[in-house]
Amino acid sequence: MNPAQIEQLISRAIENRPRVTNAPLNLYIYDGQLLCGARSVTPKDSGFVAYVHADTIENGFSDKQWKLVVEKTMRLLPQHQDASAQSQGTNIGRSSTPAKTEPASTKELRTEQRLQYRQPIWFSDELSKVLSQGQTFDISSRGISFNCYSQDSCLYPRQEISTRFSVPRINSNKKMEMLNFTRKGRICRIDGTAGSLDKIAVQFTDSLPFKPGEQGLSKDDLPERLKVPKAALAVH
Repeated sequence: MNPAQIEQLISRAIENRPRVTNAPLNLYIYDGQLLCGARSVTPKDSGFVAYVHADTIENGFSDKQWKLVVEKTMRLLPQHQDASAQSQGTNIGRSSTPAKTEPASTKELRTEQRLQYRQPIWFSDELSKVLSQGQTFDISSRGISFNCYSQDSCLYPRQEISTRFSVPRINSNKKMEMLNFTRKGRICRIDGTAGSLDKIAVQFTDSLPFKPGEQGLSKDDLPERLKVPKAALAVH
């Protein structure tokens, strides 16, 4: 579908929302269709697109909000339409978890080893300023990747976001410590994964002052050094 068709679907879904409830609303995709309904009845296996606040219904989305909603709908709708068709015994020949990427020339070049570890990460986009939580996947001095639930955000490639996270580092006494960082960055890739998770790759605006993956650490060292179960750091 092209953007104009997506815009029509969004407008129609909001127009057809339940009129007998004052409950907060979600815009979501279920059974291959774009719907707008109360958050309390949004199916768990639906594809979350956006919250629809009362002032949005009255005044409409801002230009930036509209762009976010259209972008995410265009990314999620084909996945759920494919899943719906396959559940009915029809395979229309496309992957249910396509990757959204930038042109190769703008991708982060991985010239250093990355550290794989699992710790919470908090992020927000420039529009909502609302913090969402994910889990780190790997990190270098120039970028980080993390997993988060699709319904927790309206992220898209090339979007500017702010992140807050901790990174393990060996100090001058050869002991492990966790350093806290806040970094702004640009999303260079979004990969759909199994279930409702997205894997987000972010390139930092300002690099970290050290290279986390080049400290002689391994995923076998980290559970003991960080005092967390090894299963929590396993690579999935």
